[in-house]
Amino acid sequence: MSGNDNGLLTKAKVRPFTSEDELACIRVMNEAMGQSFYWTKVASLDTQSFRATTSDEALIVAELAGQVVGFASIYIPDHFLHHLYVDPGVQRKGVGAALLSEMHRIIGSDASLKCQVQNTTARDFYAANGWVEDSGIGGRDELGDWLQLRITKD
Repeated sequence: MSGNDNGLLTKAKVRPFTSEDELACIRVMNEAMGQSFYWTKVASLDTQSFRATTSDEALIVAELAGQVVGFASIYIPDHFLHHLYVDPGVQRKGVGAALLSEMHRIIGSDASLKCQVQNTTARDFYAANGWVEDSGIGGRDELGDWLQLRITKD
């Protein structure tokens, strides 16, 4: 999906995930991961791997003009935002912020997430939305070093 050329923020509709959204979410995740993790090759997700990586999580999707353009998965018991991906064609249009807003409504308290150190675009996005990075590296996985970020509910 191509972005809004005039740079104005777009009002995304955020709603609970349904099984009909699965293929669109897989497409968004694969495209966004390819762009976000530019320093390494990431394996494309299929239905089985998508289900495995979001198992036991609450999923929400963002739509523009009836098309799924982003999603988030939240592990509610730990108040942990596990995934947030937005179609590269509509990034910086308010879709991610709309997903974060709904995540806050669902969790209703403080939250945390992990973000790759090299993913400076995501780190800047979260900082602009009130998330604070812990000092020091939180750990290392197959994509490299990651940081823990937290937000305190107002």
